This record gives sequence, C-alpha cells and structure tokens, in this order.
Amino acid sequence: MGAGRFFVSIWVLCCASIHAQTTGAITGVIEDATRHVLAGVKLSVRHLETGMNRATTTSAEGRYLINSAAPGEYEIRAEAPGFRAYVRKGLRVTVGETAVADFVMEVGPVDQAITVDARANAVNTKNACSVPTPVPIHRIYRMTGYAAKG
Repeated sequence: MGAGRFFVSIWVLCCASIHAQTTGAITGVIEDATRHVLAGVKLSVRHLETGMNRATTTSAEGRYLINSAAPGEYEIRAEAPGFRAYVRKGLRVTVGETAVADFVMEVGPVDQAITVDARANAVNTKNACSVPTPVPIHRIYRMTGYAAKG
C-alpha cells in the first residue's frame, strides 16, 4: 500500500509540474487617481485567440490574480461603481511568466471606457538597416558638426 501512495504522489507532482510549464499568470493592482487601492473591482479577462473568459475581483489590497492562464494575448476589462470602465488590450502571457497589468481608474460613468492597447508596433526586421537613399559624406559631417578634412 505504501508503494501505491508513492506512485500516486509522483504522478500528481509530475502532472502539476507539466501543467505549470504550459501556462502563465496575470496579476496587478488597481488604484484610483489618488493612488488609493480599489477593493471589489470586477475584472473580466478574455483570451483573444480562444475567446475564453475568466472573471475575478480585486482583494482588499486592490490586487487580483489569474492563475493557469494559457499563453497568448488577453484583453482585461475592469469595472467598479462610480468609475469609468478600464479596458487593456494586447496583454501578452508567456509560459512560466507572470504578466503584470496595473490599472489607474478614473471617476466617471461606467459606460465611458478608457482603453489602453498594450501591443507594440511592428518592427521591420527584413530591411530595417537599409538606407533607401545614400547620404553623401559631406552632409553627414555637416549634420554632426564635424568639419570635412580636405
């Protein structure tokens, strides 16, 4: 009977380890404009690729945590009575990491939302270093303040 418990324990640890290696987490603190934490804020967290929604509420310290978040981009919507809804798009979660999304909510009607897009602009990696028009050396000297040696 002892060997059976041992193997079950090993199996549970392996499954937990595998699960932990395939997900991330999302956490943050929600404050008002005066930097006071907001308890009881309702959050809706949506995985943009799968459409899966999860909900949570901030603690007395204004903190929230979404564990076992699948990798990918998320949209988070925070709502509290007396405050404008806050929407953050493009929050990226990676395996084994915790993405941090802190919010500062503004006083106002809930039907007015503040939207923040966290996605970075695309970077041209194919020909980012190419110069479309050659710049003559004398212009470079002039732009940098160096006198051309003659």
